[in-house]
Amino acid sequence: MNTSNEKEQGRGAGQLLLLMAAFGLPMVGAWFLYFNPDLLPGGRSNRGELVQPVHPISDQVFSTRDGATFSSAELKGYWTLMLSAGESCAEPCRKRIYDMRQIRKAMAENYGEIKRVVLFTTPSPSMETDADLTFSGFMKAFEGTTVIVGDSQSVSALRAQFVPAGDGSVGHLYLVDPMGNLMMHYLPQQPAADVLSDMELLLKVNKWGGGH
Repeated sequence: MNTSNEKEQGRGAGQLLLLMAAFGLPMVGAWFLYFNPDLLPGGRSNRGELVQPVHPISDQVFSTRDGATFSSAELKGYWTLMLSAGESCAEPCRKRIYDMRQIRKAMAENYGEIKRVVLFTTPSPSMETDADLTFSGFMKAFEGTTVIVGDSQSVSALRAQFVPAGDGSVGHLYLVDPMGNLMMHYLPQQPAADVLSDMELLLKVNKWGGGH
């Protein structure tokens, strides 16, 4: 009788190990292959710069431009494109906001796994660049983008984690993974196609991240 129970327990443990291997090993292997592209057929290199070491962003609560609150914890479970803007949003900033929307659209069935965040350093940024188009009017075409505002003190803790850190991050686009880790950044002039290329592969080899 004991032998039979031991066999049943052994089979149960074996099935559990198989399940762990089925769900855990692909995730580990995917990250390994992504950052070791020489092992992929034909090779591949990531287009963005890897943040080293990859680290979680701090859990902070911010104010949004419409007066609501936003916690960085809300990013968990999503891939997040985060733009570090300055005190205003001139043409390069607006172009990047447009790029973020187009990248998300291009992800097709995976678009629901991606969030977009723009970070400003002042509570009332001077966002008007001409008399006809205010920033608020511009953003009507980009619903779903979270616009965070705050004084330099409240935002500095987050910007200190960027690469480059502080004011040097302005104009850079950052990628945060579904675990809340700051993992990659792109130069202000870097083509949106580079960001899209990285995200397509990341979501292809890592199907564990995602929300709706």
